[in-house]
Amino acid sequence: MTSGTSGCARHDLVIKQQEKIYYVEANLIPLKREIAMGDGERVNALSAIWGCTDSKTLNPLLKKNYRDLFYKKDASGVVQKIDSLINADPSLKTSCS
Repeated sequence: MTSGTSGCARHDLVIKQQEKIYYVEANLIPLKREIAMGDGERVNALSAIWGCTDSKTLNPLLKKNYRDLFYKKDASGVVQKIDSLINADPSLKTSCS
């Protein structure tokens, strides 16, 4: 038997990704509505889950990409699209972790 931290960082990333998927799945319908409006309690919480320091930057981006976010996507697909939108935006890439 061994102990140590080998692979812990990877494990933490998987857990964080699962949290994102679970949140989107559990709140999908109200998230769709709030993202379409560009603001709301759940979409602001989504920003926090993504580690974004400023939801005022992320929310308009999500609203602008509403169709791409939700068209024929399950919660996992929505999470992947949000991740790719954040990574493609220089200011969000540095302000979201």
